[in-house]
Amino acid sequence: MRQIAARAGVSVVAVSCALRNEAGVSESTRARIRGIAEQLGYRPDPLLSHLMYHLRSKRPPKGRHNIAYLHWPEDAYRELVLGGARTQAGRNGYQMDVIRMEDDTPSPRVLKRMLIARGIAGLIFGPSPVKDFSELLDWDNFSTVLTSNSIIRPNFHRVLPNQFSATKLALNELTKRGYRRIGLIVSTDEEEQINSFHSAALTWTASQQDAEPMICYHDPRTRTGAPLRDWIEKHRPDSLVLSGSIDYETVVCSAIGREAAVKLGIVSLGYTSQSATMTVDYRPGTLGAIAVDQLINQLHRGERGSPDIQQTLLVESGFLVSSAA
Repeated sequence: MRQIAARAGVSVVAVSCALRNEAGVSESTRARIRGIAEQLGYRPDPLLSHLMYHLRSKRPPKGRHNIAYLHWPEDAYRELVLGGARTQAGRNGYQMDVIRMEDDTPSPRVLKRMLIARGIAGLIFGPSPVKDFSELLDWDNFSTVLTSNSIIRPNFHRVLPNQFSATKLALNELTKRGYRRIGLIVSTDEEEQINSFHSAALTWTASQQDAEPMICYHDPRTRTGAPLRDWIEKHRPDSLVLSGSIDYETVVCSAIGREAAVKLGIVSLGYTSQSATMTVDYRPGTLGAIAVDQLINQLHRGERGSPDIQQTLLVESGFLVSSAA
């Protein structure tokens, strides 16, 4: 911090305020200090930050302070959440352990021994195929943040994409383009995991237009394209919103043919752009970074275990790419 202060021509106190985003320096000075800190490769010491928090709050510090990310490497979305979390942990001076959960049911004994040996007090759960982790660990020893709705028990704070507003964003874009018969294709598994926010957004939007909501529940892993083709022929939508598991090329085009598909307005809900579609970006990297910030705050406050009242922080989406869909 003294090196940064010397380079910026300011006091160490000004550097401290700028790096902690506190009052005391102007916005231009704050930006200049942060730029110099980045150039010099400055990273805060997590243990020192932890102790300073308790010095300021007059509370005794806890011992362990390392963090770990439990990761199920099943798809690109999970990898992007992990990438954002790992980058943010490094920016805050933490070496984040990534524990790859290859099996659906990790061994509690092995995991507990691993976490204790590494001095880990904070855990981030990536999207998980397992719904109940009540018996996995003694949760009173850990601060924990979840990054999906897939885990039902125990009850922890969560950082999630705002699925309802993401779907409304897609619907509003199609309406703005002049489409009126908008259908939604979504799998039942997805709807269950996100509390039916996709279909709720479509139903609400349809009610404002005095229209019947057109929803097709389709799981490409277990169903052929025939039911989807029959649904489209019956309801004749002029546009479609596709949930994350519904791929434009392998699902829609395969079911109804490319010639029919290109006549439809298409918006995909997800995290990677698809050809011939407009894509809503859930910003998984940002989501992972915010999860790390939330976890560090819990560690600093000494919060462990399952909270009496779960807090959920929703990350808003934007458009990843625009095309002539």
